[in-house]
Amino acid sequence: MMQAVGVILYLLLAPLAGALLDGVDRKISARMQGRQGPPLLQPFYDLAKLFSKQMLAVNSVQIFLLLSYLIFLAVSGSLLFAGADILMCLFILSTADMFLVMAASSDSSPFSTLGAGREMIQIMAYEPMTLLLAVGFYLATGSFQVADIIRQPGDIITVPEYNGTVQILGSVLYPNAIAYEKGKKLDQYVKAAGGYSPLARRNKVFVLYMNGTAATGRNAKIVPGCKIVVPMKSRQAGVSISEILGITSTTASMASIVASMANMFR
Repeated sequence: MMQAVGVILYLLLAPLAGALLDGVDRKISARMQGRQGPPLLQPFYDLAKLFSKQMLAVNSVQIFLLLSYLIFLAVSGSLLFAGADILMCLFILSTADMFLVMAASSDSSPFSTLGAGREMIQIMAYEPMTLLLAVGFYLATGSFQVADIIRQPGDIITVPEYNGTVQILGSVLYPNAIAYEKGKKLDQYVKAAGGYSPLARRNKVFVLYMNGTAATGRNAKIVPGCKIVVPMKSRQAGVSISEILGITSTTASMASIVASMANMFR
């Protein structure tokens, strides 16, 4: 649905936007040359003046070629906004330019021939760049489809549902989720979860927020949906009775061996 709306808006607004950008280009060029330049809407005035004149065509082929240029131009932009293959869009755009060159070449006027030559030079200048642009999109996204290029996983915005609880996790007596209360402090939520366990590292408490950020300290701000995490101290392994007996037995055996060797060398 959105693609169809984009195509319709392109067909309706592209001529207006193109004429307006041409007016901006003329204005900037004139300023760079130290001139006042034409009005910003001069392309619209030129178009109105052109339509007010009598239409003259050198031959019927010229009319066909110019109409083909406009049709292929509209098709190229429509495919682009419909999310089609970008290489196909560039190919159709190049074909439209060739129709324009052929239309100019069909006239024997030297001005038309000069214009056709200038258009060919421009095509030869920007065609490699547009092809490299398409290849760059493919290398970045793995697809020539415009719909795939503009719809990457990293561009998806996910709005999480409202969560009115606060989770207390880690080294507390009763880890659970507690209803959020405005103004309630971190220690109060921990107390509601049974309090800190004997192995809790109270000075290392941190809070995880739903936007992926974190805050450390027992004065961290508590908001709905956050998680309070209480780390646990590392357990220090003690020595068991069996290990004590094993060490004692080994020590006694070593002592006996040393004593026997001492008696042998007397």
